[in-house]
Amino acid sequence: MGLAAACAAATLANPYGVRLYLVVLEYATQPGPFRWVNELRALEFREPTDWLMLAMTGAAFFALGRRKLTAFPVLLLVGATFFAFRARRDVWFLTLACLYVLATTRSERAEQDDRSPSLPWSARAKIGLALLALALLLGWVRDLSPSGLERHVANVFPVEAANAVRDGDFQGPLYNDFNWGGYLIWALPDHPVAIDGRTNLHGDERIERFGRTWCALPGWRDDEDLSAAGVVIAPVDSALAEQLRHDARFGDPAHEDRVAVVFVRRK
Repeated sequence: MGLAAACAAATLANPYGVRLYLVVLEYATQPGPFRWVNELRALEFREPTDWLMLAMTGAAFFALGRRKLTAFPVLLLVGATFFAFRARRDVWFLTLACLYVLATTRSERAEQDDRSPSLPWSARAKIGLALLALALLLGWVRDLSPSGLERHVANVFPVEAANAVRDGDFQGPLYNDFNWGGYLIWALPDHPVAIDGRTNLHGDERIERFGRTWCALPGWRDDEDLSAAGVVIAPVDSALAEQLRHDARFGDPAHEDRVAVVFVRRK
């Protein structure tokens, strides 16, 4: 309890004081993103990893029942389970909690049986070398060098499109996809984005309207943000991009690559 109180007090050492928690409350109580944003949706159990997480969670709760119950592991596991099964983005939290409960339960039972739970130093050294070799192998396979990371970013985000907007000195306002808002804030600081991941700032109604517009559902032409846009950066395979190719307000793309397409409003 003392550690929890100290951690809570440490969070107040910020420029906003207690108002920081108002933003946390806004995110936690805003229902829309948990229905529309993929990473915030619950596990759908369509992937093997989802079932693996369920099995690990069950094993952790089973192990918890075989040890002397204390507040910390119980609250940690229950809280992590709630957050992870509410939003798939927080599965990492539950993974760490399960590993902690399983590892400490084994150690606790070994102590009760008068067995030393610690490994000899030679075994620890071998495990450490094996983990280091695994990390180096993964880094090589996934090409985690600076140039490799830049290539990966260019395959996911509109790097070339942002460069084209900057070099062409195209004037906003900018209309962009929800998933690219954070990147474009960094890549084009002189072009305020239309929407980004700050869902509490934009609100459920506006987020839903953007989703309908990008799907080119009925009423997309009357979207007020699209109507006011001077530049549109769209995923090349999106429904809206296909519609804008035939929209007299924009005409032919000013730039197109394998990831994104740029439309500039005609003067």
